[in-house]
Amino acid sequence: MSAQPKFFSGTWAIVITPAGSDEIRSEDGSVLICELPYGATEGVEAANARLIAAAPDLYKGCRLALNAFERGDAIDWNMLSAALAKADGP
Repeated sequence: MSAQPKFFSGTWAIVITPAGSDEIRSEDGSVLICELPYGATEGVEAANARLIAAAPDLYKGCRLALNAFERGDAIDWNMLSAALAKADGP
C-alpha cells in the first residue's frame, strides 16, 4: 500500500455496552471509534453503523484492488465481497 491511512486501521465492530448504548470500537475494544444513538441496532441507524464498522475493510479492499490493478495483478474479489457483506449485514 502507498500512504498509510490516518485513521485507526484495525478491524472495527459494533458493540452494545452494558449500559445499553451502542458504540463502534476496535475489535479488541480498546479504541472508541464513535458513539451511536440509542437504538442504533435497528433500521437506518443499524445500516449506517454497519457501514461505519466496515469502513476499514472497505478501504483495505479498495486499496489492494487498486494496487493490483495498477500492477496488472489479479484482484482479490473475495476480500471486496466480504467487506461489502459486512457493510450490508444480514
